[in-house]
Amino acid sequence: MEPYNFWQDLFDTYQSLSDWMKFAWLIVPPAFVLGLVAIVLHFRMAGARK
Repeated sequence: MEPYNFWQDLFDTYQSLSDWMKFAWLIVPPAFVLGLVAIVLHFRMAGARK
């Protein structure tokens, strides 16, 4: 029995996705992080003005 390799399974799954899903898989997480940082900075600056 072969040992399970998480990374090999993840990359194999990624390669089998359609092109638009690959694009979404690469774009959505960084966009989410940037949006979250923007929201946090917005409320920090708004709180500092009070």
